[in-house]
Amino acid sequence: MGCLDRIYTTASQKTDVKQQHNTCVVFRRILFISGLACVIGLQRTFFFFFQRHKIKASVAFFGGITIVLMGWPMIGMIAEIYGFLLLFSCEFPKDGASPRISA
Repeated sequence: MGCLDRIYTTASQKTDVKQQHNTCVVFRRILFISGLACVIGLQRTFFFFFQRHKIKASVAFFGGITIVLMGWPMIGMIAEIYGFLLLFSCEFPKDGASPRISA
């Protein structure tokens, strides 16, 4: 009986660690959005996420957060990354050139 208790305890601890990791992932995303709101303001943050041409990206990003909360972290993180890349694709250089510093 002692061996079975040890196995159950170990499996229970792994589940707890997995749940704590999911919670940390969601907490980081919430802090990202909160930080963005603090830097550029609430109204501009709202308009950034809900522009007509960025709705698909926003749904993917916030849907990913929801999926992580539901207990599927890998699928949720993939959705978040997809949404993040769509949201910030206009900020990435198109020609692959690095920014040049002139002296």
